[in-house]
Amino acid sequence: MASASKPPADVPKIRKKGLSVACPIAYGSLAFLLERKKQSEFVTHKWTLFVRGPNGEDISYFVSKVVFTLHPSFAEATREITSPPFEVTEMGWGEFEAKMTMHFKDPNEKPVDVLHQLRLYHDPATGTTQPKKAVVAEFYDEVVFTDPYEEFYNTLMQGQKLLPQRKHEHQEHFSTFSDGDTLQRLAAAREWVHNQLRETKDRIRKADMDMAQLKASATASSGRGLGRGSTAQTSQTSQVRR
Repeated sequence: MASASKPPADVPKIRKKGLSVACPIAYGSLAFLLERKKQSEFVTHKWTLFVRGPNGEDISYFVSKVVFTLHPSFAEATREITSPPFEVTEMGWGEFEAKMTMHFKDPNEKPVDVLHQLRLYHDPATGTTQPKKAVVAEFYDEVVFTDPYEEFYNTLMQGQKLLPQRKHEHQEHFSTFSDGDTLQRLAAAREWVHNQLRETKDRIRKADMDMAQLKASATASSGRGLGRGSTAQTSQTSQVRR
């Protein structure tokens, strides 16, 4: 993979202001029910947590390592993977929420955490699964680098042009993410954001109306009070004058 040469230490790094680079990823889990003879009280499934290219691309051009944080019941609950495939395979009996922390080739970029609920069953409601059929739970996402340093920007650009396909042993079970899928997800995300904004605006508008009514009511009550006091004072003054 081609990479930009590092500038001398005394040369200041320059950010590419106003530019953003989106790097697609897929993350999730893959689980298999073990044969009955291989099961035990605490081992029923074999599973893999992963971060990968959506269609098998090598993401190591921008990802330096992935740290997987498993359930604390595992002997080594934190696993650091520094080369592809960025994945952890284990055996167990229970589902849990795992954390996958991506670190990047440019250490100036902050690590990104992704939370994922490990799934072991095809039907979570009943806890049933189909033998020999993988339970796949994966999602498409994009890591967006905003105003990256010039050196890293060049690495990202070159890396996206030189993406070798990596054949995974479970490739047949993975989802295939197309441009159409991406557009549909973006459209759904935009619709969700639009709905949230509309609901928020409606709530703000209602709150403003309620506040205006309260102020009007308070002003009216205050005005009536002043009127009574004023009348009494005027009457008193008139009596003195007489």
